[in-house]
Amino acid sequence: MENDKLVTTADQAGTTALRKAMEDMSYNFKFIYNCPGSPPEINKIENFAKAARAVSLLKCSKIGMMGFRDMNLYATLFDGVSLRSKIGPEVEVFEMLEII
Repeated sequence: MENDKLVTTADQAGTTALRKAMEDMSYNFKFIYNCPGSPPEINKIENFAKAARAVSLLKCSKIGMMGFRDMNLYATLFDGVSLRSKIGPEVEVFEMLEII
């Protein structure tokens, strides 16, 4: 505040300019703001950061699936390509071999 007037760096105008570009690049983002004089909402920032980290970890993860064929559990089958496109992990299907 200067001379009872709010002096700002025009953050709101900057975020307005960035929104279209970020949407065009398919970024997931969230604007978290606070009013002048109030503390920042750290819990909202932490929650978004935790969710973003979980998404990032899923993209490079691998899931192993075994036993659906040899145990006649065909109802548990799913499309691994669809799962990867939606949440990220690669599904590797393998079967246990019977040892004689």
